[in-house]
Amino acid sequence: MRMALTFVAGVATGWLLRSGVGSLRGLAVQVVAGGLSVAEGGRRLVAQEREYFEDLVAEGRARFEAGRKRVSQAKPRAVA
Repeated sequence: MRMALTFVAGVATGWLLRSGVGSLRGLAVQVVAGGLSVAEGGRRLVAQEREYFEDLVAEGRARFEAGRKRVSQAKPRAVA
């Protein structure tokens, strides 16, 4: 009799654990999906900021080159 009760208790425990894992699986999938969504948003934000920074560098380089060109085209003055 004791062996039968142990068997029934083991089956019940396994069934309850499996039921719990099954319901936790949906939660785990939602957490993973949320994490992927956050990661995608982060990648998008990084791409936008990188593009902004590249535009800044390009504009700075253009102004630097324009200033350098003006200096090189200026006529030299005689020093008295």
